[in-house]
Amino acid sequence: MTTAFHLDYESRSTIDLPTRGLHNYASDKSTEVILCAFAEGDNRVQLWQPHLGPMPNELHDALTDPWVEIHAWNCSFEKAITKFVLGIDKPADEFADTMVVARSLSMPGSLEDVCEILKVPLDQAKIADGSRLIKLFTEPKILGGEVGLFGVSKPGFNDWNTHPADWELFCQYCKNDVVAERAVLRKLRKFPLPEAEVRGWLLDQKINSAGIPCDMDLVRGAKFIADKEMALLRAQLKERTGLDNPNSNEQMTGWIQGQGYGFSSLGKAFVNRAMAGECDLTMLCREVLEIRRMTSKTSVNKFDAIASYVSPDGRLRYQFSFMGAPRTGRWSGKGSQEGSSVQLQNLARPNKDVEKRMGLALELVRKMDYDAVVKEFGQPLEVASSVIRGAFRAEPGMKLCISDLSGIEARVLGWLSNCKPLLDVFHAGLDIYIDLAATIYHVPYEAVTKKQRADGKVGILACGYQMGAGEEIETADGDHIKTGLLGYAQAFGVEMTTEEAERIIQVYRSKYKEVVNYWWDLERSGIAAVRGHGPQKIGRVTFEAVGKSMLRVLLPSGRYLTYVKPEVHEEEYTYKDKKTGRSVTKTKDVLSYMGLDQKTRQWVRMPTRGGHLNENFCQAVARDILLHGMTLADDAGFEIVAHVHDEIIAQVPKDGSLGVQNLIDCMKAPPAWAKDLPLDAAGEESDTYKK
Repeated sequence: MTTAFHLDYESRSTIDLPTRGLHNYASDKSTEVILCAFAEGDNRVQLWQPHLGPMPNELHDALTDPWVEIHAWNCSFEKAITKFVLGIDKPADEFADTMVVARSLSMPGSLEDVCEILKVPLDQAKIADGSRLIKLFTEPKILGGEVGLFGVSKPGFNDWNTHPADWELFCQYCKNDVVAERAVLRKLRKFPLPEAEVRGWLLDQKINSAGIPCDMDLVRGAKFIADKEMALLRAQLKERTGLDNPNSNEQMTGWIQGQGYGFSSLGKAFVNRAMAGECDLTMLCREVLEIRRMTSKTSVNKFDAIASYVSPDGRLRYQFSFMGAPRTGRWSGKGSQEGSSVQLQNLARPNKDVEKRMGLALELVRKMDYDAVVKEFGQPLEVASSVIRGAFRAEPGMKLCISDLSGIEARVLGWLSNCKPLLDVFHAGLDIYIDLAATIYHVPYEAVTKKQRADGKVGILACGYQMGAGEEIETADGDHIKTGLLGYAQAFGVEMTTEEAERIIQVYRSKYKEVVNYWWDLERSGIAAVRGHGPQKIGRVTFEAVGKSMLRVLLPSGRYLTYVKPEVHEEEYTYKDKKTGRSVTKTKDVLSYMGLDQKTRQWVRMPTRGGHLNENFCQAVARDILLHGMTLADDAGFEIVAHVHDEIIAQVPKDGSLGVQNLIDCMKAPPAWAKDLPLDAAGEESDTYKK
């Protein structure tokens, strides 16, 4: 039986954790532990201050004993510091992350926020002055590194000598972290992670700590080309406008208003409206606005991020947050509290012209051949943005195997809702997008055009989650945006009219009636469970209320999704009666819960409906399928270096026995709990990452 041991480090370094990442921070020679709070089980919290003496025996024994399990909040940090700073390489399976348990219950990744949600008493939560103390004692006041008469200067930090009173507060702050983490764990202990999730977290730690190899020649080349082009464009702006500082919105607004620009804002929406013809712009003004648009391109900033976070061995580490997405449990990119990330989930898609000659583009960028890039492709920033995926490259003698689950959410949706028309398409090996498009446009399957398939694709991807047709609206800042299916299609580069969007939705709901019925069944079941009518089993999922604190949903995998503090309330809604044409007002029951708003990052009450619940469940099951495939691939000997959405990127020897077909076989093998779910995957082998 393992012993629970709670741990929290405070450290200082000349390396900035948020901008350089955990591996660079922990492995840097300037990084040192300045405080360590620890406690065995429920025993009193102790504090080690390294400047006062060597590590206590009790702490050393815990860190070296395989029967002692270290509990910490975001324990990747404690593991890395233990290894690189203290020289003790304790395996990941001897750690347990309380933050992951909280996230599995749809809570935030902040210990302070979770303490507030769980009503951990204030004397058990972090003291309010923590941020000031961390900045005071962990960041250098003198960076050092300057060469003087007596050699290279050393960095300087505030400490117990310079700020004795604050140091005492800092010691208490460190101890309070352990007290708070332990108090949270006591409340969450009744909701342990399933065995498959523990295995998944260990695999996540393996992937994060090993990292993905990067082509730093390409990164440096892309930065060089992008920086050079940006400098030229900014010089052109200055030349064309005659402004001292064309980056100044005030100066630029004044100049373009003299060139026919009729708005007082330089917001993207207003510029687009002006360029579309709402203003009588001069040709010079159009040229300036186009140059300014190019200088605002942010996708090339990914290369700066890679260069900052990459380790000296050329690998990019700690890019994925296990259980990072609330209410589904999918991975997310690292947040600011864990050290930021490159965000592999939103890499720019390559320009089509560049993609056709990607090999040449990669070669020229690696050589930093700006003139050749201009000659061959014309737009250096487009090229730099297009080669971003190529920055992830297999090491010498190795190759990347890249495989993606095919249409996974639509497959899961058909399986969860028991929609036979949807599942039949997959069982027949047909293209689900073409199949829907054929119904929408009343044409044979073989006659569906590329444009029609695109409409079918957005219909399949969006309509299963109760999305409406939407409309075009103007926001308070003048932005014209499309909502619903119209906006979803636009994001995919598919333009459609409101009438077309309405037809697609109507056809989808008529063709897949079981999906529509599933929305209402989910909504009714969630409400019934919250109202105390006991567990509600709908198809393959079961709603269970835990008092008034939680609504839990048991997934087929055995994992739970959690909705915190659910409530049911009545809400008025108005609709137009189709027969009379009159507006009718009625009331309906609405299910809501407390959750983290993805835009505001605030903990707020959030209403939901059947389509939203369906989306959560489909994405959660798709994630569980991906994890199953990742586990099989790891067991087969693949070195998984990254994963993006429903895709696995693995590295294997070129002369080895493993190839992309083996990876595909791992991904399409259904788990025991989904033997009748029709899965498929596709993939390719390459020296560089591509999609």
